[in-house]
Amino acid sequence: MAMVPEGQQAGGPVNVELLIGSLDSTACTFTPAKKDLLVVIEANDKAVYDSTVCKASFLASPVVIAEGFGTLVRTTWSGRGSGKACSPAEGFVNGGKFTLKVSAFGGEPDQTEFSLAAAPKPTPTPTPTPTATATSPSAPTPTTSPLPTTKPTAQGSEQD
Repeated sequence: MAMVPEGQQAGGPVNVELLIGSLDSTACTFTPAKKDLLVVIEANDKAVYDSTVCKASFLASPVVIAEGFGTLVRTTWSGRGSGKACSPAEGFVNGGKFTLKVSAFGGEPDQTEFSLAAAPKPTPTPTPTPTATATSPSAPTPTTSPLPTTKPTAQGSEQD
């Protein structure tokens, strides 16, 4: 059984829960090699993630399964499309409705529907405003003195 907890959003990792069981009459360990666990995530009937193109298995660690019981495994999907090789450069999926399909080699396939809310819009970083900075002292500015004139003035008269 596969489940994606509600309330998650696109633009980052997505929590996924898988209930892995066995029909064997004894306890066993499921060691998820790439070929042993198939995970496909679809949007509008088109695969956005396909574990068969990834180098690593969808589950990173072995899972111990007790006799007659299932084991709940919590894992994380990157939230990115798989592209051609599950590169970390692949973009995140947009918000919307998805179908998660899971099948273990030799096991019964399962699928579940889930939704991701749209990723929040990034908050723009405010542009810093220029601030006045202390300036280093500059050379003194010369003051202008009255320039001498060539026009003589009469003693006791006012200058024009």
